[in-house]
Amino acid sequence: MLRIFLILLALASAVMGQESAPASDFLIRAWQNEEGLPGNVVRSLGQTPDGVLWVATTEGLARFDGLEFTNLTSNVDYKEPPLDSFRIFTPEDGSVWVANSSGGLLKVTNGALERIVDDMAEQYKLITRLITHEGNPYFIREDNRVWTIEGHGPVLVTTVPPGLAAAIEADRRLMALRGRANSRESPSRLIDRNGGNWHVQTGSLRYAPADDSPTSPPVPDFGGRLVVNDMLEDREGNLWLASPVQGLIRVRHRQVKPLTAVDGIYNEAVQTAIRDRGGSWWLAPRNGGVDRIRDGMKTHYDIISSGIMRTVTCIYEDSSGQLWFTTRDASVFKWNGESFEVAFGRNAAVSKINAITEDSVGRLWFGGRRGGRRGCLWRWDGTTLEDFSNDPMLAGATISTLAAGQDGNILAGTIDGRVLNSDGKSFELLGKPEDLGGRVVSAILPLHPGEIWVSTIGQGLFLWQDARWQRFGREDGIPDDRLTALTLVGEDSFWMGSFGGILGASRAELLSHITNKEFTPRWSRLDRSDGMITRECVGGSQPGVFRDQENGLWFPTTAGLAGVKPHQIATTPPPTLQLRQAEINGVPYSVESGSLAAGPGRVSIGFHFTGLSLSAPEKVSYRVQLIGLDEHPRLIGTRREVDYQAVPPGRYTFEVSAINGEGVSSPHPAVVAIEIRPHLWETTWFKALVAASGLLLALSIGWLVARRRLKSKIQDLRLRGMLEAERSRIASDLHDDLGASLTELSILSEIATEDPDDVSLRTSMNELSIKAKRVVGTLDEIVWATNPTEDSLRSLIEYLPEFAREFLKAVNIPLRTNIEHQFPDLSIGPGRRHNVL
Repeated sequence: MLRIFLILLALASAVMGQESAPASDFLIRAWQNEEGLPGNVVRSLGQTPDGVLWVATTEGLARFDGLEFTNLTSNVDYKEPPLDSFRIFTPEDGSVWVANSSGGLLKVTNGALERIVDDMAEQYKLITRLITHEGNPYFIREDNRVWTIEGHGPVLVTTVPPGLAAAIEADRRLMALRGRANSRESPSRLIDRNGGNWHVQTGSLRYAPADDSPTSPPVPDFGGRLVVNDMLEDREGNLWLASPVQGLIRVRHRQVKPLTAVDGIYNEAVQTAIRDRGGSWWLAPRNGGVDRIRDGMKTHYDIISSGIMRTVTCIYEDSSGQLWFTTRDASVFKWNGESFEVAFGRNAAVSKINAITEDSVGRLWFGGRRGGRRGCLWRWDGTTLEDFSNDPMLAGATISTLAAGQDGNILAGTIDGRVLNSDGKSFELLGKPEDLGGRVVSAILPLHPGEIWVSTIGQGLFLWQDARWQRFGREDGIPDDRLTALTLVGEDSFWMGSFGGILGASRAELLSHITNKEFTPRWSRLDRSDGMITRECVGGSQPGVFRDQENGLWFPTTAGLAGVKPHQIATTPPPTLQLRQAEINGVPYSVESGSLAAGPGRVSIGFHFTGLSLSAPEKVSYRVQLIGLDEHPRLIGTRREVDYQAVPPGRYTFEVSAINGEGVSSPHPAVVAIEIRPHLWETTWFKALVAASGLLLALSIGWLVARRRLKSKIQDLRLRGMLEAERSRIASDLHDDLGASLTELSILSEIATEDPDDVSLRTSMNELSIKAKRVVGTLDEIVWATNPTEDSLRSLIEYLPEFAREFLKAVNIPLRTNIEHQFPDLSIGPGRRHNVL
């Protein structure tokens, strides 16, 4: 058995890992141990209501979100490996149960396996089904007996009530659609939600649609070596297979189909392509010439017979069925049924044409370049060529695309981002030359004169409305702004080619976004995960997209034609969003409670999340907002984490929404309330206390300054009082001493002047002299007493002996002084000096 297993494993290596080559209507992807699967032998599958896929292998149990496997550990009651699993059960209550091959039952509890029912002894009966009813689990063994769990063990239900019996019967029917019988047998068929039948037989997988369409041939990717233990259709319509050889396998219906011929897929790099009314495909490969596929047979034609390879830039079929072919560096050609012929003879001016269109009266318009960057535009009515190249508005304009409006006008787009409108006589520029960013106009879609849609390579989608351009770019959610083509299916469904795949959008939603910027339109994207061989659509040639008679759309790519039938594209349900964890300053935290607390102070906070979309998890994008910090939600692409650095203290709410590849957003965002605590000095009460303290300090300082100013004023008043008192004293001294002495001198001088020769008056004259000297001394005393430079004890001691000596000298009394020279240098004030003197 081991030898056979190794041989089968080696033969199956071609289907492991990546998407298989697109050779059928299905896309196959397999995961094995190298991609994180616990073991390559997969026993059973289950999906919980949150969208998580549960995979049981012989090496353990894992949960799968489409990108990563998370292996579960086991508690002390159950040790792994191996996990001898038989079936996984995922009832509607979200619980996960595993029945093993020994009749036991385990449950996932807190992220680990816990034994609920012990393995049975010799004659064990496998648990084949499990449901929950009215909050209680019930399981059925292969002998059809019903058991429940009470306390710490299983209890046989001897009498099944009607409600439980109905629930068991409903589950039996569901399991029958899934191919699970009440036995040990592995399923071999599954009925999907559309009534289609998946069938595994003799190592092959086939699909029979619910209608009368024939059963598909065996999916070639398995090569007749498919072995299956379990089958599951997930909530998005994907088929999952549990294989003991190939591991975990996903089977998807292809949304984008390549153009095929008898000899296989046409995978040349295509500039442009159309399908004529006779059913033949005409394709312009990048290396030159034209390929025709008719009845599955491919034939190559050279445009000219000289051997020079000419690359075709435009293929057009007019209303009469005539096929036109233009080349980048040569003339315009027509197909005459057998070969190509030059359309306008030797008129070399009608060459280097990039686009052709037909107006409402059947005239053909040809636009391109004449020489250098000089544009050319011609109109052909079947007999006469009319040249519009000399119109001033076409100066320097190389035309890249043409379109006929419903009002009979012709619209021309240029390679430098201009759109010109013509009534057949002259041209006018719509908007300003710089409005479209100077990028190549790849397509023009005029719905009516007041609504003209334009795609550009590098600036996204534009709408001419109300005499101005409205842009839809990356900031508006468009997955890729390098648009190569634009068309409208029905009245609302836009489809665009781009360098990043095929894009779809709702016209009504785009118009709503113009009036309400808070509303984000949905953008769907088809790429390699949907069946495209390459996601790069080719731009610069016309048409950039072709619609066939069955309303299928065909986009030229660098690897053939990519075909889409918009009416058959099924919209997948919105992704389920899971917030896995948060990180605060690099430390992980659980977010199950819906709230977080951090701090004190500024913190760095990050969030890890996953939008569950098993169809194309790599296309799930995310919109995040930290309310309280971000003004508006922002798109972060497919990154499943976001970080915020140095978030200040406060209360915030983090919201994240997931958007799948069809533009469908999760119904409700995941929300986490966040509180970042401040430092002590950042708290409100601390700031209030500091403010109050500052105010009190300011008041105190103000009071002290005012008090000091008051004291200074009092001191000034006191000093002024002292000065006034001193002035009063001096005035008193002058009045009392000098005034009386001067009066006496006046009287004596009058007596002396009565008779200068009278001898008796000589005594009065002597007194007059003495009195005059006294007046001088008194005046000297007053001056000394008021002199501030003499306001010291030393000055007083030095002055007193001198004064006494002069005073006694008049009466011839000698004076001897003995003064101590060591005495303190003190200021004694003019009042004290005067009184002592």
